[in-house]
Amino acid sequence: MTDEVETMRDRVEVLLDLDRPQEALATAARLLASAPHDPDVHVLAGRALDRLGRHEEALSASERALAQRPDDADALLLRAFALVELERLDEAETTLRALLADVPGGMAALKKR
Repeated sequence: MTDEVETMRDRVEVLLDLDRPQEALATAARLLASAPHDPDVHVLAGRALDRLGRHEEALSASERALAQRPDDADALLLRAFALVELERLDEAETTLRALLADVPGGMAALKKR
């Protein structure tokens, strides 16, 4: 990963922390142009989309990340959150159960993220 990509990823994280999801999404979109196969970038874009209430698109972003890294905890968590917002609770539960089964330390480990 180049320094520029890493810096832009950090910027997206900061913008999300500052509750500026529109700016985070714009930055993530630029980042996706230079790192389209990076599952972490898809997760960041998905988090911004989810914050903007664009849950279907957030779900799609999580699916793109999971296609590249099927056991990615952040992508699974994003998927579950989007599914809850879409009121697809059975799918959300299945996703969360799979996530907890794969994370060493279970829920306690997730709380530290």
